[in-house]
Amino acid sequence: MEKCTNCGECVRRCQVFAHTFDKATDDKPVYHRDKCVGCGACVMGCKYDALHLEPVPEKEWFHVPSSFNEWEERRLEVLAAQK
Repeated sequence: MEKCTNCGECVRRCQVFAHTFDKATDDKPVYHRDKCVGCGACVMGCKYDALHLEPVPEKEWFHVPSSFNEWEERRLEVLAAQK
């Protein structure tokens, strides 16, 4: 945050509202990690190098199914595990 100039470019670039302005922090941008999808638009737009991307831990990785059948199999596994 020491490099942040409150220019708001991260807020303007973020399509998923992971960066917002917050009156409680004197209108400084606030980062909401739970909303971030890791696209990097905020990082590329920051002229002051106040932002950077960090790899997520392996336990947070997810696999994108390559077919509808694979998706359906995984969905059924999750449903069975919830019982």
